Formats: sequence, C-alpha cells, structure tokens
Amino acid sequence: MTTRQDITGATPDSAPNFGSRRRAQVKDTLMPDGPPKVLGFAIPVVAALLILLLVTFRLVEYQDVVRVSLTLKTTESSGHSYGEAYLQQGEAAAVRAEQMVDIDLGAYGAAMTRSVQAKVREITAVDMPSFYRVRVDLPPDFDVSSLSSALPGSIQVEAKILTQRKTLFDKLFGAFRVMSRDL
Repeated sequence: MTTRQDITGATPDSAPNFGSRRRAQVKDTLMPDGPPKVLGFAIPVVAALLILLLVTFRLVEYQDVVRVSLTLKTTESSGHSYGEAYLQQGEAAAVRAEQMVDIDLGAYGAAMTRSVQAKVREITAVDMPSFYRVRVDLPPDFDVSSLSSALPGSIQVEAKILTQRKTLFDKLFGAFRVMSRDL
C-alpha cells in the first residue's frame, strides 16, 4: 500500500496540494509582467515601414539601356537624317525595331536642344562576324548640318537605346522568380 508521502507532489502532512495550500509562484525577475510599451509601438511602425518600402519598390520604374556611339548622317537622295551604330551580338540581342533612342547632342546641340529622341528603324547583320548595324531614324525636322560647331561629314554623339522598362522590385527580386520557376 502506498502512503500519501510516496505520491509525487504530495505534502508531508497529507493535506491536498491544491487550493490555498498551493505552492506560491516565484516571479521571474528577467521576464516582465507585460511587454514594454515601446515594443508594442515599434512592431506596427516597422511593419508600416516595410509595407511602404515594398510599395516603393513596386512603383519605381527604370529603363534598361544599351549605350552606343551613334554616327549622324544624311541620305544623299532625300536629305533625311539618320544615325548608325555598330553593336556586338550580345548588345544587339536586346535591341528591337521601334524602340526609343535618347540622343545626347552634347556640344553640338544649341542651348535648348541638347537631346533628341528618335526610334530604331532596323537591325541588320554586317560582314564582320558577331556585329550588327543599328539604324536610327531621326525626327523629320532634324537637320545634321544645322548643328552648331559641326564639321562637314559625319558626327559622333552618345546615345542610349531604351530596351526594357522594369520596376525596381523586379530588378531586385527577379532572380528569385527565375529560381522558383526552375524548381
């Protein structure tokens, strides 16, 4: 037969171990009674900032560009101005007809017209292996010979072909999307 003292949790005087005789809870000095008020305020603030950052990543857009050195010329027959650039295969793969081109005229342009927008007309292969010629149609009212300080002949200017419009979110996290598709 077992006695009350043999039962785990029993008190030596055989009184029950519940109710008013229950052992007192010892307060943990490292754990406060409730969470600090600052923590209760900081969690929603941090969550709001993360949401704001995510929305910003979704709204901010940028353009992928291919930088080229563009040679401005005029056709002999029609007098229409155009630009030519030669690109390697890797760069030319991103360029398509009808894409916008921002041309920086630099020192050639007048004070008000330092840049011109044009469109890619065509991309063609040339005799050199792995090189492609990109032809850019300049606006009809643009005249190469009217550029200030331009010498007769062709003029070299810097240009950016706008290839792709992306959000900052896609740029930063696009690699994860590609990896998840491969799984």
